Amino acid sequence: MEAGTVPDCLAAQCIANMDKIGMTELELAYSVSTPFGAGIETTAGTLTVFVLAMLHYPQVVKKAQIELDTVVGHERLPEFQDRQNLSYINAIVNETLRWRPVAILGGTPHAVVADDVYKEMYIPRGSTVFANFDRIMHDPEMFPDPEDFRPERFIDSSDPRIQDFDLPFGFGRRQCPGQHLALNSLFINISRLLWGFDITPALDEQGNPVLPVLPPDSNMDAIPSRTSVSLGVFEVAVKSPGRYMQALTILQQHISRLAVTIRRFWESAQRTTRRSGGIDAVVIFAILRSKTNAFPVSTVIIEQYRPPIDKFIIGLIDEGETAEQAAIRELREETGYKADEVVESSPVVVADPGMTNANMKLVILNVFFEGALETPDQQLDSGEFIVRKVVELKKLHETLQEYDRKVYKLTLSRTSMLTTMQGFAIDAKLHHLATGYALALQGI
Repeated sequence: MEAGTVPDCLAAQCIANMDKIGMTELELAYSVSTPFGAGIETTAGTLTVFVLAMLHYPQVVKKAQIELDTVVGHERLPEFQDRQNLSYINAIVNETLRWRPVAILGGTPHAVVADDVYKEMYIPRGSTVFANFDRIMHDPEMFPDPEDFRPERFIDSSDPRIQDFDLPFGFGRRQCPGQHLALNSLFINISRLLWGFDITPALDEQGNPVLPVLPPDSNMDAIPSRTSVSLGVFEVAVKSPGRYMQALTILQQHISRLAVTIRRFWESAQRTTRRSGGIDAVVIFAILRSKTNAFPVSTVIIEQYRPPIDKFIIGLIDEGETAEQAAIRELREETGYKADEVVESSPVVVADPGMTNANMKLVILNVFFEGALETPDQQLDSGEFIVRKVVELKKLHETLQEYDRKVYKLTLSRTSMLTTMQGFAIDAKLHHLATGYALALQGI
């Protein structure tokens, strides 16, 4: 701290504000170390116990993976919201906490509020007592065959003490306040490990599995060897991580798409789009008409997939062009249609008032056909991919609503984070125009 290189943390903040807090150095040391002992070391130790159990009870791994495959599937990792639907995973969490409790003596001391007698032993009021969690968790009446790792006991039992299993977190007013954090941490770690990996013992030089030896019975002499489990006691070989790697691939693809999007935003911010004419871009609304009424009055909309990030986005005005000239050129390039006349050119408008200084003009163009509708060739730049779609003018608003519903359906799918990026973002100006036209047709 004197050198100014310590990272910001709870301990550094408490030491810097020791006078305001009003604690001695010893009191402060206990206070800042408590979260580590209570919430970090205990969770890590319980996860080590979980791995130990999975090595000795491979049938539990298989049963859990069947539940995960059914509820979660192969295309995404388990999430916190899956917890209510993964009863066997929750049972594994509870059984791990019971089978080899990390806090074997209850963690927090309690005081006796009145004189008591337990098995002919007199305990005076005010005595400090610890809960023997190890013996409680291995009570054969409450937990038949207590040395067996059997998550089913938390699913099959009607005992309310087992159905609402908060015993590992203590009793009364001094019950562990981090219970929900601990359960959520254990759930997300255990569910994802089982979803993505098979946990199997390491092999010796002869190819035989190497398993840590478990004490045969629960007794006080066995407590140190049974509860002091560390990764140094055994090795864990992770097999067949295919599902986990699949999830990592999906995540990497999403991150790549997000990175491209951010780069495009950054490039757009760096562009100098406003030419000498003072306009950044044009919005083009083309009206397609048949001189013989061979088809209804229509317009053309485009489904545009972003071009390479080293290309300018479409609709920008070239140096020396007017907004009207740019609109005619862009319409020809992107749709193949050649405008016959400019119907209207709006005043300069701001795209998002208060959010950007980008300005543009709306240019309405007439495109006439002698008879039936034609589909001329587009003149796209290399890397551009644009799908054109002719829509009856009176059905434009309805068509845009269909696009909106497509996005909504994609968002509801199981891989929503990814599939929404494949949906359609509707241009606000086009939507406003379509809404106004629809209202006008209704006489509103």
